Amino acid sequence: ALKSRLADRIRQQDGLSYGVGSFFNADDQDQTATLGGYAFFAPENVAAVEKAFFEEIEKVLADGYNDEELVAAKSGWMQKQQVTRAQDGSLAGALNQNLFLDRNMEWDADLEAKVMALSIEEINAAMQKYLDPEKMVVIKVGDFAKSIGFPSHGFILLSADRTQVRKEFKALEEAHLALTELTKGADRCIAETDMRA
Repeated sequence: ALKSRLADRIRQQDGLSYGVGSFFNADDQDQTATLGGYAFFAPENVAAVEKAFFEEIEKVLADGYNDEELVAAKSGWMQKQQVTRAQDGSLAGALNQNLFLDRNMEWDADLEAKVMALSIEEINAAMQKYLDPEKMVVIKVGDFAKSIGFPSHGFILLSADRTQVRKEFKALEEAHLALTELTKGADRCIAETDMRA
């Protein structure tokens, strides 16, 4: 089941999106990381979706996460790790990456142990230290021009790492173009970008 704060609010409660979530990536070689979120929605809901995103971020900063959420997040993350290792292609890719980075599978086991040992206090402290809504970048891609007049899709991406914005925007733009090709009557797509300082 789709279960998260973003999904509960934007999909289940507000009914604004049919696909919403968040992601975190930490670089293996450089001291940089990306925390972001995404949603798929009808273009007329773009303002409401963005507003809901930032309201949920503010709630995290104001109240933090709770123990129940942490237990569920750890369980889901660990299951994903195990499923990934059970797939030949993914395991081969991980082994290849470890060779490049001069690591072995013990490094992975150590990382998993550290993640599973994190406390709710440490998680909330990290959110307070690194999560700043004013520094997040918002990218919107969709058929937002009213003159087009056919139902289509919109995308929204929030990213706390500006160095990833161009790459992520390009990926979203390509995904939207592919989706537009499958939409009858779609003859062009328009991208609207809103960058937050």
